[in-house]
Amino acid sequence: MLLLTQNMRQNDTIYSQDCTSKIYGEVRIHLFLNKKNQLYTQLIKNNKQVLETLYFYDQFDENLNDLKVGLASKIEREPVNLYFKDIDSDGKEDLIFEYNFYIGAGPESGKVISRVECFFRNTNRWTWPYQYGTKKTFNWQYAYDRADISYQALYNSIKNTGYLPVGYLVSSKKKKKLLMKANEKVILSFTTTTNKKVTLAVAENFSYLCYRFGTPSNIELSYKVTKNDSSKFKYSWDWEPLIEHWTGKEYNSTKLSFQISDYKYTIFQNRVDSISLEDIEYSFGITDKEYNLELLKQFRATKELDGIGILVTRISTNEKTIIKAKYLDIGGLKDLYYLPPFVIYE
Repeated sequence: MLLLTQNMRQNDTIYSQDCTSKIYGEVRIHLFLNKKNQLYTQLIKNNKQVLETLYFYDQFDENLNDLKVGLASKIEREPVNLYFKDIDSDGKEDLIFEYNFYIGAGPESGKVISRVECFFRNTNRWTWPYQYGTKKTFNWQYAYDRADISYQALYNSIKNTGYLPVGYLVSSKKKKKLLMKANEKVILSFTTTTNKKVTLAVAENFSYLCYRFGTPSNIELSYKVTKNDSSKFKYSWDWEPLIEHWTGKEYNSTKLSFQISDYKYTIFQNRVDSISLEDIEYSFGITDKEYNLELLKQFRATKELDGIGILVTRISTNEKTIIKAKYLDIGGLKDLYYLPPFVIYE
């Protein structure tokens, strides 16, 4: 039952739902915003008895404010769900709030995902588990809607290791084929047109991120960065929503690079359509032709790296070699967006 006003006036019931609690049995949850701008719920039995009131707190005010500001539009646009679950395995029921969320920017832009936020009983506050830089803030990260990562697994990973659970678990037999070690998860692995493997793997305890190239019997190149190293992988993504909107063409470029001696290695995973000067002028409305031609040059350079592969550049001579993927084995570069200890964002 949805009881939402257009302007979400304070002291109004924002949302109301029946659910089952192991502690209280059949109850109704009412979600409120009061005159003090506090978000809270009341659990009501038989439509009259208030069993308890939970106020939502967060040590980072901007997170809770973001929830309050966006709550009305989120509920009006998409279905929501309120229920109880012991998400942190402490024996106490936590209050879970689920809704669909449209991502408007970033590497996942345009995607609608199921987002979950919760009120943890053991901390007595509203929170989203999330790793931000080196600070453990416990905010929920929208990108982790993967079917193979449960919300409890996400929470436990952050609680126990301090990191989001990026990477995919594979069998021991498959690990050898993907150039992996026993204690690793794979982030990205693909087979090149020369039948070599390119693999990015992260240690299960998040102590390092490693690149490997070669075959199971002969790893030709390996490059590893630990969380304490000063040298990092360099990560970048580029996206042009105006071109997508006005021309129906796609420009989404994701790259990870590192340098060994005189050579720079750039792994790319791109989706780039052919873009013309007319597309640029129409999309951006810029009349500076010299600027537009320079932009077109950049787009065409990225078009050369459409798909998945690796670019090897000899820095002293600018000699370039492109090795394209024959097929993707598993994973994707976008997960690296959430591994700040190992990468520098460009």
